[in-house]
Amino acid sequence: MIEFEQLYWLWLFFPLLLFWLLLWLIWQSGYRSMIGYFGKERLAMLISGFNYPVEVIRKVLLLLALGLFVVALVNPRSGIERSEVTTESVNIIIALDLSYSMLAEDRSPNRLEVSKQRAMELIDLLPGNHFAYMPFAGSPELQVPLTTDIDGLKTAIRSSRTGMLPLQGTSFAALLDEAQDYLDRQGSGVLVVFTDGEDHGPEFQGSLLQMKKKRFPVFSILTGTEEGAPIPWRTASGGPYRMDIDGNRINTRMELEPMGQITTETGGLLLENPGPAEMARMAQRINEFRQSGIAQGSYTVYADYYAFMILAGFLFLVFYQFAPIIMAGRVKKNFQ
Repeated sequence: MIEFEQLYWLWLFFPLLLFWLLLWLIWQSGYRSMIGYFGKERLAMLISGFNYPVEVIRKVLLLLALGLFVVALVNPRSGIERSEVTTESVNIIIALDLSYSMLAEDRSPNRLEVSKQRAMELIDLLPGNHFAYMPFAGSPELQVPLTTDIDGLKTAIRSSRTGMLPLQGTSFAALLDEAQDYLDRQGSGVLVVFTDGEDHGPEFQGSLLQMKKKRFPVFSILTGTEEGAPIPWRTASGGPYRMDIDGNRINTRMELEPMGQITTETGGLLLENPGPAEMARMAQRINEFRQSGIAQGSYTVYADYYAFMILAGFLFLVFYQFAPIIMAGRVKKNFQ
């Protein structure tokens, strides 16, 4: 079945047709004036090789050539195959929590730096996969689309810092919505969240339901302690730690929920301050989505015909240019 990829170029047909009609009317007016003044026989003697039917054909060839160039822009194509495929790699979103609580130093040097290191360790344990980087706080931001450029990905992770996102806080609902939308466009994938587990965003149950329906598992690595720690806030004008509105020092704790619920209900895995063996176990679980064929999709193989349109247009231009020579003596009948 033929379809057109770039339909918005069709508007070019209107100025093209107007241009050709104007050209035709000007030519017809000039031709009739010369016939009226010289007559057909004298005009044929004055303009060597002039033949009215040939000139009509030339004008039609010009219109066809220009029309084919417009059709080439529209790009007619046909889908010749549709196949079910099993991906050979897993699409993995690395989501790093950049809220201020990640500066707490209950893990040395702080939660954020430890989480960065864990993220890069996991990437090294998952060779051959595609990674995207989506840091988040009060809202997520896709900084690195799916890529196999591991060095570039790690550079983006290393350079991340708290305060770089415009909306602070921690919203798992916003993260799940953005991740679900992105993975849905890719057809498959998993989300891996590096966080301390604190959630200050809106209700996330609706977002979790969509992740479950789409079968996008969520994995998470929590960093911190349940006892918690204050958040450093070392500025020239302020004290050493962040304070609440009453002037009390804020103490932030690692929280197992709601991330525990999210990972369990989506079929993922939650780890708290993991060591190398646990990191390897998570990598193995993520790789199962490639080996089991869960990540599936479909595609259509298209045959594009724009090149044929361009070639045909050029051929018509050649005929337009050389029609008087090619058709000399062949067209005898005058349409007038």
